[in-house]
Amino acid sequence: VWLRNEKGIYDTIKSKYLEKGIVKEEDSISLITEVEGILYVKNEERINNNSFTGEADIVKDFEDKRLIIDIKTSWNADTFIDSKPTLDYEVQGQIYMELFNADEFQLKFVLVDTPENLVQREKDNAKWKYYSGDMSDAELDELENLMQPIYSQIERNMIFSTNPNIKKEERIKTFYFKRDRDLYAKLVEKVKLARIYYATLT
Repeated sequence: VWLRNEKGIYDTIKSKYLEKGIVKEEDSISLITEVEGILYVKNEERINNNSFTGEADIVKDFEDKRLIIDIKTSWNADTFIDSKPTLDYEVQGQIYMELFNADEFQLKFVLVDTPENLVQREKDNAKWKYYSGDMSDAELDELENLMQPIYSQIERNMIFSTNPNIKKEERIKTFYFKRDRDLYAKLVEKVKLARIYYATLT
């Protein structure tokens, strides 16, 4: 944080997991809307207070409560099955509930189709394991034919909307959290301590 704020130096994070999450966020929201029968839209408002800043994915008002939803678009079925809330996610939820004055936080892991360019990249990566620059045209054709079953499996591993064995309801996992003002107060105290330490670096 100090390097970014004071020196303008920071890492640019780029990965296939992050790319899918960004590109397919709207698809994840659409799937949740369809399965739950409730219209959800992407929140575009960022809120700041004296301690935190945050832009929740979804802010939804009901008659009896305000709900915050954070969406985690899973990379594949394995990461989806293994997905579970961490302390960081819980802390994030408490901060969102404070910033947006909400009563409940839902963490949703969602399994949607992978973008075509990422599917193709996985196919290419699989092919390059067997490719050699000195292959003849005939050998390249043979390799392409041999790769077809692998390509098909990659598609099954990354495309879910056309898989009759996976129900739409099975592609959403939800974890629920209530607002905890005591926990939030502890987070604010940690921010105060962090600022004291930060001041020693400048």
